[in-house]
Amino acid sequence: MQEQLFEVNLASIILDWNFYPRTEVSKETVMRLREAISSGIKLPPMIIDKKSMKLIDGFHRHEAYRELKIETVEVEKRFYKNDQEMIQDAGLLNANHGRPFSSQDCRRFILLASSVGLTKERIAGILNVTKDKIDEWSIQRAVYKNEEIPIKRGLSHLIGQKLTKIQKKLNEEWGGMNATFYVNQLILYIEADAVRQNDLNFIDRMEILMKLWQETKKKFK
Repeated sequence: MQEQLFEVNLASIILDWNFYPRTEVSKETVMRLREAISSGIKLPPMIIDKKSMKLIDGFHRHEAYRELKIETVEVEKRFYKNDQEMIQDAGLLNANHGRPFSSQDCRRFILLASSVGLTKERIAGILNVTKDKIDEWSIQRAVYKNEEIPIKRGLSHLIGQKLTKIQKKLNEEWGGMNATFYVNQLILYIEADAVRQNDLNFIDRMEILMKLWQETKKKFK
């Protein structure tokens, strides 16, 4: 594919999340990039599709520029024949630099890549894993409305189910451990006498937690 460097208005770049292979934009990564930019470091150009102006690589850089109110940025324009080439390049670029792919990122990329016809062999090559691993990740999904959702580690009991709106939100925000881990952390926090008396938000949330647990226990009887 052809490559060209240009300066463009940041607002002209199209953010199409269907071409973003990760599950989220990391606030921590954006903060580090903001600090780098503010200190005078020049970041590599973002990569966009020449025809559509869709962003292919550089979502974290884009957010850092936006937060710093930088209006003009350097980009590399590439010519892609179709969506398959765009998603393939997005996967290759993200998998080989920057923040490593999490297993959840890999599951999301498998969904995106499969939807545009990339073969299992090609997907495995992009992610540097075996075809068996692709098969394993491919079945770890649930459905919200008509959308397939990769299920995070720790919520495997939701695999294959039709998710409610709040279950979808839970999966998006889940940290990746099983629920018992988080309960144990909370118990240890309280047993260690680490609760601050003036932490009104924590106290309010604990009241909600206790009420929810009392209601939930009734379902188990």
